[in-house]
Amino acid sequence: MPKKSSFSSLYEYHHIFLNLQEDSILPLSKISHLESLFKLNHSQKYEIFYFNKSNINKILNDSKQMIYIKSNKFTKDLFNLFYIILLVKDKTNISNLSNYIYNFKFIEDINEILHNNVSEMKKFILSIIVIELIDNYRTLKDFYDDKFSKKLEEIYNVNIKFISNFFKNNLILELGLDKKDITLDNLDIENIYIRIIKLLIEKERLKDYEFSDNILNELDLQYINLTKKIYFSISSLLDSDQEFDYINKYKIKKIDDLFDENKINFYYLLFKYIYKNKIYIYNSPFLFETKKLILNIIKFNGDKLSSFSLPNKQLQKRMNFVIEFFCDSKYYYRDYMTKINGRLKDLLLYYKKNDFHTKNNDIILIEKFLNDFNDEFDYGKYLKDFDKIKKIKDREPIMNYLFGKQKHYLNDNFEMFEKIERIIKDKKLKKLRKNIKSKLDKYFLSKDNKDILLKIFTDEDYEYYIKNIDDNKNLI
Repeated sequence: MPKKSSFSSLYEYHHIFLNLQEDSILPLSKISHLESLFKLNHSQKYEIFYFNKSNINKILNDSKQMIYIKSNKFTKDLFNLFYIILLVKDKTNISNLSNYIYNFKFIEDINEILHNNVSEMKKFILSIIVIELIDNYRTLKDFYDDKFSKKLEEIYNVNIKFISNFFKNNLILELGLDKKDITLDNLDIENIYIRIIKLLIEKERLKDYEFSDNILNELDLQYINLTKKIYFSISSLLDSDQEFDYINKYKIKKIDDLFDENKINFYYLLFKYIYKNKIYIYNSPFLFETKKLILNIIKFNGDKLSSFSLPNKQLQKRMNFVIEFFCDSKYYYRDYMTKINGRLKDLLLYYKKNDFHTKNNDIILIEKFLNDFNDEFDYGKYLKDFDKIKKIKDREPIMNYLFGKQKHYLNDNFEMFEKIERIIKDKKLKKLRKNIKSKLDKYFLSKDNKDILLKIFTDEDYEYYIKNIDDNKNLI
């Protein structure tokens, strides 16, 4: 067994090799290894047991020992119960029984959670787990205690009734989960998770952030790594040979798709709650093609990508999360963020140079973001401001010529010039005031100004104006 001094280092080792496997991740070989592992006081201990169950079962069977699961604060977490129920149902010892045992109090404590202030969705999942625990407990002949039989029956019936009534819940009706998805004779927590995730994808609910985030969060999926059974069921949806509309709608085909809120939400929720390990991208043709396209966008269209801004910082955070996850490379994501930072640095210099007293607080916020990246910072609104500032900088020479150098009125001058610019582009020169038209004629006639003007106007606009300069004002 690797020499690890803390759970964090062991857990890190475990996750390096956690990729579509369910056994033999850690080099466990004897009972003392299991004893050390079981004594670890950490919330995700049972995940390690599950993903190393093959080795662990062999050690337990060879030593003719079992693991006793005690009720504690960790075993009351849904994500731990998810793994525990899979472990206790894994009948692999010589007597075709589970290698994991527990007492009545363990069931009672889990059932007690149902009376706490938890959501209906979580109660539904916990009820299924309680029933599965009771069914398994009744098979533990040497550990089953008859004196609790009546109480067990009461708990069992209450939970069966809750599950039956649960299908009248508005949330479930909206999701589309049906009674036929649950058979009381064969309850299976993995199948329930698979069905819910599939429904969210098939019914295109992942684009609805609040609705799906609530359900996936209640399932504790952020802390659950996919089992093989769940993985292959979900991958069959994403990578089916058939062209399903509910998948086609989320394909990334062009740069604008990266700013589609529905698509951002789909990939964000998929990666946050389901495909949390980046290795899944390489095992999915659908996701791998998307990854290649995004890397090409960053490589060849990074300036345009980094100039986009989204309506709010939460959506911006989700988009950044999706891009970073797909990149799976510090180089590409750093290139993307460097371009954003470059725009912010230019904006910062502009604020300082023009002594915008009203921007003092913005200057402090931008400097803090550039020095210490903080994903709570809403830089999207500053990217919009950068676009405006870039326009002002491109137009500053001609605005100074028309209105004079007045830094404190730069924004006012820009608004006035925008109206002039629109008149020229709409080819309605007669609407220009005579004194402005006269000045513009001289400015357009000077070849020294052509490069400045072509940053503002198209070649067609420029040629149009030149052709419509008054003959009596063609001298500079």
